[in-house]
Formats: sequence, C-alpha cells, structure tokens
Amino acid sequence: MQRELYFSTIDFLIKTIEAKDAEMEDADEDTDLHLLESEMTNLQRRLHVEFCYLSAFADGDGQAH
Repeated sequence: MQRELYFSTIDFLIKTIEAKDAEMEDADEDTDLHLLESEMTNLQRRLHVEFCYLSAFADGDGQAH
C-alpha cells in the first residue's frame, strides 16, 4: 500500500513539473519568473525526497526511515 502511495505521489509530481515547465515556456513579460522558478525548484526537491523515500522503502525492511 505504501509503495503505491509513493508511486502515485511521484507520478503527480512529475505531471506537475511538466505543467510548470510549460507554464514557464508560455510566460510573458508580466509573469513573475522568479516565482515560477522557485515553485519549480520546490517541486523538484519534493520529487527528489519522494524518490529517496521510495528507494529506502525498496532497499530496506519495507519501511521508509
């Protein structure tokens, strides 16, 4: 059950990062690029954390530490 939660969270984050990337590409001069870049960085960090949890879960005793 927990593994499925990690996969669904990772899938959600990947789709969100793709959408944020498209939003950044479509940004005009009125768009706050610093805000979009900050949001992208936070999403990428969160994705990294979720991969770490999944890795710990897969390599460990079935529990993320």
